[in-house]
Amino acid sequence: MANYPQKLKPLVRLIKKLRKARDPAHDFAHVKRVMRLASVIADKSFDKEKLLLLCLLHGLTHEEEKSVKGILEQMYGKDAASDIIKSAKRLTKNPETYEEKVVHDANLLDSLGAVGMARAFMKGGYEKQSIKKTIEIIKRNTKRKFLTKRGRTLGRRRKEFTSKFLKRLEKELLSDF
Repeated sequence: MANYPQKLKPLVRLIKKLRKARDPAHDFAHVKRVMRLASVIADKSFDKEKLLLLCLLHGLTHEEEKSVKGILEQMYGKDAASDIIKSAKRLTKNPETYEEKVVHDANLLDSLGAVGMARAFMKGGYEKQSIKKTIEIIKRNTKRKFLTKRGRTLGRRRKEFTSKFLKRLEKELLSDF
């Protein structure tokens, strides 16, 4: 945990623990990829601590939210902790701040391309989905919009790869040999 500010280490430990209980597509390795992608996407001045917090907290379940709330309140106070959680929840569907948009795009990037395909089928297997259902979810992800200029640039290649992969997969699923 040497790369995380000392202040955030208790939160990082908790997030690692919580992510171990999740499906393998949403483990702590996913969080680290989102962090790395967010650092590549962010192209103007931004709040580095907020960006890191949003990467750590994105996609929390309601139960996980309860677990992190206490630590956030100790670190930032009750009101600020509430604002941080709201921001993390909002970034998936209705991001408002630049940092929320960056993490939105980083998370979307991780759902596309080769890594995204691996994650989709890991999650599909974990949830006992059919291949058809997993393909439908992947297609929905390819239609989602990037919200930052850098996200759109990086996302273009991943969307192209994903589309080609799906065409090939569907062709193989329909073949008689």
